[in-house]
Amino acid sequence: MLKAPSTRWHDKEHQFAGIDVTVKNTNFDEKVKVRGCLNTVYGCPSFEMSLLNKGGEVQDGWFASPLSTDYYAYISVYSYGNDENAISAKS
Repeated sequence: MLKAPSTRWHDKEHQFAGIDVTVKNTNFDEKVKVRGCLNTVYGCPSFEMSLLNKGGEVQDGWFASPLSTDYYAYISVYSYGNDENAISAKS
């Protein structure tokens, strides 16, 4: 079986463009919720249209911003325990 060429991006340029992973020239933005969603598949993902920034001003949210995202990947997190604070990722 052939492995699809892919790249996982960590730099600010790709992150601000909404690109977490590129597979065969297709850009994916991964969305993960843990708080209140651990060990469940959330049926109603949220799309942030606007937000109140630290300066108290309303600005476009990630979904309303001009991004280079082709697809969104919604990921559910499962754990043997129910402690959201115990989940971590190694860099």
